[in-house]
Amino acid sequence: IGKILYHLLLPMDKWNIKNATHSIVIGDKIKEYFLRTRKTNSSDISVVYNWQDETRFLKPVTTHPKQDYFTFMYVGSISRAAGLQIVIEAFSKAQIDGARLIMAGSGNECINLKAECDKNNYKNILIKLLTSGCACAIIIPAHIAG
Repeated sequence: IGKILYHLLLPMDKWNIKNATHSIVIGDKIKEYFLRTRKTNSSDISVVYNWQDETRFLKPVTTHPKQDYFTFMYVGSISRAAGLQIVIEAFSKAQIDGARLIMAGSGNECINLKAECDKNNYKNILIKLLTSGCACAIIIPAHIAG
């Protein structure tokens, strides 16, 4: 049945590609296959990779930014549904030396969680309320160039 579907649907696929202004594929090999089977121009196809380059993670990090803390960070909704109460309890019980927890976002639990941290004197937990329009983007570096 797979071959029947392939032969039935391939003409429609080719028609769509012929009438498209541009096509996007996820790898060089797929682009080669696409060019071979769809008879289209290479300039009409872009490759957008949807995976990580694993070799980046094999290189040892030789430089570290000077920090007073190892920072755990949560960015998102500060609401009951997010379960941040449990995260705060677990973080405080873990008592990790030289670590801090930062929670940034907005939601109906922000005031309650801040009050709890103040009441329990959690100096290494910071909750930051981000109001609507205070940032266009949040950038969290995942790789340190060395």
